[in-house]
Amino acid sequence: MGVLGVKHPENPRDWYGLGRWKKKQRAQLRAHPLCAFCIEKGLIVRGAIVDHIERVDGDWNRFWTGALQSLCKTCHESSKKYQERRGFRSDIGPDGYPLDPLHPVYQQRTVHDVSDCSNEVITPVEEEVKQE
Repeated sequence: MGVLGVKHPENPRDWYGLGRWKKKQRAQLRAHPLCAFCIEKGLIVRGAIVDHIERVDGDWNRFWTGALQSLCKTCHESSKKYQERRGFRSDIGPDGYPLDPLHPVYQQRTVHDVSDCSNEVITPVEEEVKQE
């Protein structure tokens, strides 16, 4: 059962065939006709697929209320799938840097502080000093 006791198809893939989704899809493409990923790269490409920005994972409510974006088929099948598998996009902007702020190149590296080591390694020279 879905919202307000309305029955919906069990298989989430079937939700994309519903008339309600097709109407929402047309409205999205009318309001945002260009591919969101291509725009970030400085390209003007017509969007063809309406994509949920965050994964729905079979959640009926998120399917209907989740934020949407228009993507071209190429971006949907490559960049978006890569993002879902790895957690970040690999697209490179006109400046040569990755577009996604979650890309590992932008992540701070943690430096291991040797003073926090509990397993100190004692060299033979230090061992002799300790015995004296």
